[in-house]
Amino acid sequence: MNLEVAFEGKLPAGMPWSSVPIEIAVSMPAEFASFLVPTIKLSPTVPLVAEDPDERVLHEDPAYITFLPLPPSFNRRTVASWKSLAFEIQDWLLEVAVDPRCPERIWGTDLFWMAYLAAFPKFPQGQWQGWDPRINVCNTFGERWTMDACPIGEVAHDNGACTDACPGCGYIREELWGEFERNTSLFYNNGPLVRQEV
Repeated sequence: MNLEVAFEGKLPAGMPWSSVPIEIAVSMPAEFASFLVPTIKLSPTVPLVAEDPDERVLHEDPAYITFLPLPPSFNRRTVASWKSLAFEIQDWLLEVAVDPRCPERIWGTDLFWMAYLAAFPKFPQGQWQGWDPRINVCNTFGERWTMDACPIGEVAHDNGACTDACPGCGYIREELWGEFERNTSLFYNNGPLVRQEV
C-alpha cells in the first residue's frame, strides 16, 4: 500500500522548503509490525505540468516565465506593446501553465487580463480582439476590473477604436501598468521588469 502526503502552495520568495519544519508520524498496530515496515520518501512536486524530467520547473528556473522580463521595446503607453504582451501571456498559459489549479496559472491569468485590458481599454464595449476561450474571465482580474474597478466611465475617449493618443486610454493603461508591476512581483523577482538594452 502506498500513501502520499502532499504540501500544496507557494512559500514567500526567498524562503526555501528546507526552512520549513515538517513532522510526520506513522504508526500501526503491534500485530502488523513484524510484517510491514513503513518508509517515508521525500520527492519534490512539479507545480505546472505532468511529471517529465525534460520539463523545467517554474519556481526553480526564472527563464520558465517566457514573457518576462519585457523586451526593451515594450512601451506601456502603446496598444501594440500591450497587445503583443497579452498574446505572449496567452501562449504561456496554454502551453506551460496548463493546470487551472496551480498558483502560477491563476497569477498568469490575471496578468493576461491586465495586458488585454490595457490593449483594449473599452472592453467589453468598443472594438477588441478575441482571445482563446480556455482563458477564463470569471473570478479573475478581468472580471473584477470590468465590473468594479475600471475607470472607463470616468474618462473621456476618442471616438472609434482606442489609440495611443487617446488620453482616456492612456490613463487606463497607466492604471493597469501599476497593477501589472505589483502583480508580477508575486512570482517574478529576477531583475528589472523591462529588459535593458545591451
